[in-house]
Amino acid sequence: MTSKALAIKWRPKRFDFVVGQEHVVKTLKNALEQNRLHHAWLLTGTRGVGKTSLARILAKALNCFEGIKSEPCGNCSACEQINLGRAVDVIELDAASNTQVDNMRELLDSALYAPSSLRFKVFIIDEVHMLSKSAFNAMLKTLEEPPAHVKFILATTDPQKVPVTVLSRCLQLNLKKIHPKSIAGQVETILSDEKLEFSSEALSKIAIAADGSMRDALSLLDQAIALGDGHISTKVVTDMLGGLDTGKLVRLLEALAEGDGQQLMLATTEILDSSAPLDQVLASLATSITQMSILQKFPTALDDSLEQKDKLIELSNRFDPEELQLMYQIAIHGRRDFEWAPDEFSGFSMVVLRMHAFKPEERGSYSQKPVEQKKVEKKKIIEEKNTGEPLDIRISPNQWAPFVKQLKLGGMAGMLASNCELKSCTDNLLEFVVPNEFANLLNDSYIKKFHIALEKNLKRKIKVKLNIATIANTPLKTENEHKRNTKNRAINSLETDPSVKSLIRHFDATIIEESVQPKKNKGS
Repeated sequence: MTSKALAIKWRPKRFDFVVGQEHVVKTLKNALEQNRLHHAWLLTGTRGVGKTSLARILAKALNCFEGIKSEPCGNCSACEQINLGRAVDVIELDAASNTQVDNMRELLDSALYAPSSLRFKVFIIDEVHMLSKSAFNAMLKTLEEPPAHVKFILATTDPQKVPVTVLSRCLQLNLKKIHPKSIAGQVETILSDEKLEFSSEALSKIAIAADGSMRDALSLLDQAIALGDGHISTKVVTDMLGGLDTGKLVRLLEALAEGDGQQLMLATTEILDSSAPLDQVLASLATSITQMSILQKFPTALDDSLEQKDKLIELSNRFDPEELQLMYQIAIHGRRDFEWAPDEFSGFSMVVLRMHAFKPEERGSYSQKPVEQKKVEKKKIIEEKNTGEPLDIRISPNQWAPFVKQLKLGGMAGMLASNCELKSCTDNLLEFVVPNEFANLLNDSYIKKFHIALEKNLKRKIKVKLNIATIANTPLKTENEHKRNTKNRAINSLETDPSVKSLIRHFDATIIEESVQPKKNKGS
């Protein structure tokens, strides 16, 4: 086994070996195959996702002695020199260490000369966002119209800091975080080739901890190999990452499922004694609850490599869906409240006790929460009042418009009441019609508020039926017609007024109809 770090040994040297960036690889391979070559590429993405590796592979594809094609041969002297970092025509610059304008001018001066042995002179500038403003300005002209033999490949983890004048001159390719499953698959391939023992659960933990970075995953793998003396087990990785053994979380969830307070405190104490970061423990607990919620509805949705999958399926069937939702909310809110807790131990213990104490409903039932005794008594009194003689709720269509004002409804429910016409009324049914243009008001929420307001004003239970009609004589329509007629009368009155006529005749005046406001009667 080589002494090289795995991240260096397993750096991809061909496009096909790049993991998790299929969209970028396809773009570059198609461009090379069709010989549609841009003069400047900008590769963006978080650390360890393959920016520099892709830049080197692209440099090889451009300069391969077998010609420009979608995959470099990897065997010619050009490919070998670039692999070893000895190609004089492929210049790599770390912008974080060479931020000044003088460094950039020196680099651009060398771009004027033709390549000594390769097809193109390729400049790979890593962390380009670290360049100074003057350095960016110095490279703008060359970046816009470089010599035919020059190609720029820029890489950055923070494209927002790159000036838009530079961005507009580059073909930007965004590299995404690598999915944990893809990372785990690549790590498994590496360990199989290195002939090392491992467990799938351990690889999953490393993949998740890498947070989308293949380089971070391989660095963690190197550490796990050293800690486990060549054997990568779940315990080794858990100890290395400082996390919590899933078995302890399962015992905590079992105690919550049983409602056993004594076992719950024993499981909590076991977790506290493990010295694992309690913020991470709560994150793991929330993840386990999420997995249980998924497994409860879709047992085959999660991969079989999931640690303790069978146990989580069994546990998920001992909780109601509402309970799991409540536990999840308690867990994530508990993490948020950690900074306000007296200490982490108290904060974690209270989160667990909340999960034990708060239940959305009795386990195994799906009825509504029991209401308080006072509410029950109040409801009983109302029902007793309604058991007397039926109230006469007959309302004629002519009475509907003034009755709408008594409902005191606002918002969209008020719009619904003002834009419907009462067609018929019986002891327990009110039937309305709504014009076509207001059909969007027939929303369940608005209808419910309208219904409640009617029952409150009529002081009894009723049924409401709403239909759509082409034309309806609604309260709002009636009110608008009344306002329009009143305004027309006011305008006619002005036009016939002798004083107004005189003003119009002598001063060529006009009446601005929009400004006419009918005089309101006192008490109206």
